[in-house]
Amino acid sequence: MSGKSGRKGFKITTFWHHGMQYKAGESVLVNPDEAKSPPFIGRIKEIIKMSATDDDDIEITVAWFYRPEEAVGGRKTFHGEREVFSSDHLDTVHKNTVIGKCRVHTLKKYEALAQVTDQDFFSRFNYKPANKEFEPDRVPVYCICEQPYNPDKKMVLCDGCEEWFHVECVNETQASVDSKPSWFCPDCKAEGKADTAAAKKARLDGGSELNFNQPPFVNPGLAAAGLSGQVMLAAPGAGLVAPNLQPQLGGAPNALMQPGLMQLGQGLGGF
Repeated sequence: MSGKSGRKGFKITTFWHHGMQYKAGESVLVNPDEAKSPPFIGRIKEIIKMSATDDDDIEITVAWFYRPEEAVGGRKTFHGEREVFSSDHLDTVHKNTVIGKCRVHTLKKYEALAQVTDQDFFSRFNYKPANKEFEPDRVPVYCICEQPYNPDKKMVLCDGCEEWFHVECVNETQASVDSKPSWFCPDCKAEGKADTAAAKKARLDGGSELNFNQPPFVNPGLAAAGLSGQVMLAAPGAGLVAPNLQPQLGGAPNALMQPGLMQLGQGLGGF
C-alpha cells in the first residue's frame, strides 16, 4: 500500500493528533490551501502508517465534501448555510494537516439537533466532480418561488391547499404565522377557501363526527394529475413547468412530498 509520497506503508485503524484519537469513518476539518479559505471537509477512508518507528509519519485517505460554492454552478438560494455535498473525490493527506473533527449529518438528523455548532454540517446530495453530476438528480420544489427545501428558511403549511410556502415569500413573519389558528396562502384566500375551512370547522365543533374507518377524501383533479411539473437542471434552457402537485398532509417538507421536482445538474446554473 502506497501513500501520497509513493512510499510503502501499512494500514492502521486509528491515529492520535493533538491529543485526539481519529479513526476511519470520521469526518475531519483539514487545513485549506489558502489561509483565508474555510477548512476542507473530508471523511477518513483509510489510515496509512508510513514508518514502523515514526508514529508521526502517517497519511490518511479522505473522501472530500464539497461546499456548494466549490461545485458546478455555485451556491443557490436553496442551499443551507451548513450544507455540503459528499463526493467520490479521494485524496491522501498527512495527518498533520488535520485541524480537528466535525460531524456531517443527514438532513433529518441535522434538523433534529438541539444546537448546531461550527462543527456540524449536513449533506443530502452526492457530487461527482469529474462529471459535474449530482445524486439524487431530482428534488421536490415548494412555494411560489418554486425552489427546493432549505432548512434555514422558515416555511408554513397552507390549511387550504396544503402547499408549503416560505414565510418571507408570502410577506409574513414567523410571529404573524404563529399568531393565527389557521393560515391560508394568497390564492386560497382569493378563492374563498379560508371561509370554507372556517365553516367546516364550525360544523365539526358543533357535533359532527369524523369516521376514521372511511377512506380519506382524494381530490380527483390532483389524483388525475400525477406529478405536475419538473425543473430541469441537467440541460441548458430547462425551466419550471407548472409545479402544482400538493404535498401530503401535516409534518415538515420532505422528499415524500412532491409538489414538483427539480432535476439537479448544469441547467439553471446547477449548483
